[in-house]
Amino acid sequence: MARKKRSAPAAATSATATSSAVRRRRNASNAIVAPGGGTNTDVLNLSRNLDMSADAVQAMLHCGGAGVRTSRRSAAAAAAASGTNNASSAVMSTAWSDFMSEEGMGGATAGGSASEPATKRTKQDNDTSSNTTTSQKDSTSTATVFVKHTYELPISPKMRNPKSKSKNDSSSSYTPPGLLAQTGTLDAAVVGRLAKRPAGRGVHDLEEPTLLFPTTIFTPKIKIALIATSSSSCHSIAVDIHGTPYGWGRNECKQLGTITANASGVPTASSSNSAGSASSGSGILIADIAVPTKLEGPWNISKNVIVGAAVGKSHSILVADNGLAYAAGMNKRGECGVNSSVDEVHHFRKCFLVGGTSGGEGKKADDGAKAVQVSCGENFSVILSSQGHLYSAGSAEFGQLGNGETGEYFVTASKIAFANSTKFERRAIFVQSAADAEGGLVTDSKDSAKMIPLPDSADIAIGSISCGKNHTIAVEAPIKESPGQSASSRVFSWGCGGYGCLGHNVQADEYTPRLISALRGPLFASNTPVRAAAGAQCSMILTKNGHVYYWGKHRQGTEATMRPTLIDALANNMHVVTAFSAGSQTVFCSTKNAVTVSWGQGTHGELGYGLGKAKSSAKPQFVEKLDKCLVSDVACGYGHTLFLIRDEDEEDKNALKKMKKLETDDVAAFMAEVAGRKFAAGAGDDDGDGGGGKKRGKGKK
Repeated sequence: MARKKRSAPAAATSATATSSAVRRRRNASNAIVAPGGGTNTDVLNLSRNLDMSADAVQAMLHCGGAGVRTSRRSAAAAAAASGTNNASSAVMSTAWSDFMSEEGMGGATAGGSASEPATKRTKQDNDTSSNTTTSQKDSTSTATVFVKHTYELPISPKMRNPKSKSKNDSSSSYTPPGLLAQTGTLDAAVVGRLAKRPAGRGVHDLEEPTLLFPTTIFTPKIKIALIATSSSSCHSIAVDIHGTPYGWGRNECKQLGTITANASGVPTASSSNSAGSASSGSGILIADIAVPTKLEGPWNISKNVIVGAAVGKSHSILVADNGLAYAAGMNKRGECGVNSSVDEVHHFRKCFLVGGTSGGEGKKADDGAKAVQVSCGENFSVILSSQGHLYSAGSAEFGQLGNGETGEYFVTASKIAFANSTKFERRAIFVQSAADAEGGLVTDSKDSAKMIPLPDSADIAIGSISCGKNHTIAVEAPIKESPGQSASSRVFSWGCGGYGCLGHNVQADEYTPRLISALRGPLFASNTPVRAAAGAQCSMILTKNGHVYYWGKHRQGTEATMRPTLIDALANNMHVVTAFSAGSQTVFCSTKNAVTVSWGQGTHGELGYGLGKAKSSAKPQFVEKLDKCLVSDVACGYGHTLFLIRDEDEEDKNALKKMKKLETDDVAAFMAEVAGRKFAAGAGDDDGDGGGGKKRGKGKK
């Protein structure tokens, strides 16, 4: 159809419309579309100059130096406000694209395809940030499908089972056996007790790492496979490659069982209930064990061997190869978990494990749990089963049980008690803050403090646990890698939050295992956390690449580290850490290159610097006496530190030759003096943070 010829008035109207369109385009080009007053014209100019698409420039400007994930949230908010899809991921082939790819967040892998709605990608990014599960949501349904992790199970003990039929079993989870060494005092009676400290030092006061009884107690055929002590403990346990446990140190509450000594001071353990008084037919009951002594218990009768051990302030727990756990010592708060309210357990008794919280709706309680690992705090204990399930018993004062409550109640008008647990019950609820669940977008303080159970809470498996004085750190079990599923293990913490030792940037107690959000994100995608270590008021995790992250406080006179922080003195010098531990006021790290460092405070020589050397250090300092010695494991106690040193090849033997050795003849006089001391059951401490005294740094919610 032929168009009609326009009249003059119509032409004038057309000219007016044209000028209006020009003004609209000019106004659109001057509209502010980026932070700092950036307009569309600015974006187009940058696009031409940088050889980037306009969408890519928008993404870079919205980043604002806060990272890619924040950029996406800002772009999504802008898109929602303008009704456009400016947050769409653009295809880039520039330096910015290279940066995005190196961070593992470029293109479709970061947020989906370019045509994907911004709101959908932002939701997935937030899910990746918290990494609870992999979630998918379509445009026609509001249901979210959660894909649970597949773990590498069962969880193994820290040491190889001596009864294992596989002689070539070289699992990386096992600690290589070696020789036992210690620095710090052997006289446990003086630790934390100013009035009992002698004026001089004796042969038992070890100022540097010293091999303990390598020929008289531990013959060349008896190597040590596991060592156990803790930040609250003045006693220790070592297990040899045959599964035989040895104990030494403080024993006032029978935490090593009932042990007597003969006239020469040689200690002997007893499994008979008859040896419960100050003297018995087999010898004199002693409160301090001077040298490692074989421990007796029900496992000997059933011909089982010990594959796990842990100690608290005044109690001990051993794990046998059949999955049973045995405890002895103080039980006032139920920390032994023997399902009894007796104040002390004088001989090792079987621990009682129950399902507690079921493993999810429709699932049976795990009553037949097989214990493989254990860790103890000052007056509570945590057991890990072969399926990665957590069980806790003991004090609930700071939420150490992880059951969501303290059970605080009044006994009298002036006395408060807590709902302690006398048996090990399963804890199967894991939470995160509302702010973490929403990717940090929650701004309301009340909502951000709210805790939300993780969607896969009932199915989470734990692979590593470590207890501090009143808190616990747990690392998720290794995850089987599969397409579309992150292989990064999550880290949880609960209990007393003093000095920020829980890693949540606040001094507040947590009553349920809470996800540490600072240990999530692309930085840990290929460098996943693998093990945990807790001191009295500090915490650490070790990553796959041998990096150590620290938070909390372990040295007096310093500020607390409120969030996980990389120990850059080790990482920046290419040190790959293989063993680490924290004590009352000390921290140790050992590397695969036979270098060991320590820092903190050690009045009894527990830092290992040597006689006449410094007793404290603010920064990591080399332990020169362990130079060229490969330390398989290290355990920091209260007033002492234990080492497991490899002895496999000629190079190892040459390194061990320069170390001092201590044999039974050297401490004969000390053994007799210890045996002659008057037994004082349950004597308290009068100083220090690890062995007793007032609880500090408690943070109530």
